Amino acid sequence: MDGELRKLSKICFDIDRESRLILGIIAKNGPASETKIASIGKRRLNFSREVIRYRILKSDLSGKDNFLLMRKGKKIGNLQKVEKLYSLTFKGILASLSEVSLEENFWVKHYMNVVADMSDEITARE
Repeated sequence: MDGELRKLSKICFDIDRESRLILGIIAKNGPASETKIASIGKRRLNFSREVIRYRILKSDLSGKDNFLLMRKGKKIGNLQKVEKLYSLTFKGILASLSEVSLEENFWVKHYMNVVADMSDEITARE
């Protein structure tokens, strides 16, 4: 099934390889800052923070195509700046399937853990 989803994702979304990798990193690791994406991306490609920022802001990953959502994170040290965290929209999750299987997706794993915990609670009550 993952192979079929991978093919469909590549066909449906016309995104370059680097942008797909960014979506895959976020899908596998959950919401992340540009710095975190760059550090994880260095293992696969030579991603710098500037490349990540360009891909996110200029290549429409978070623009009109809405693959990503940005929210404010924690304050960065003593600076007045606040960390920006990027997470996937539903469209971003579908596009990330070309890089990450559904079972490896951060939100799917989180959901499955919550369901398993609820099931354990119900069993313990009985």
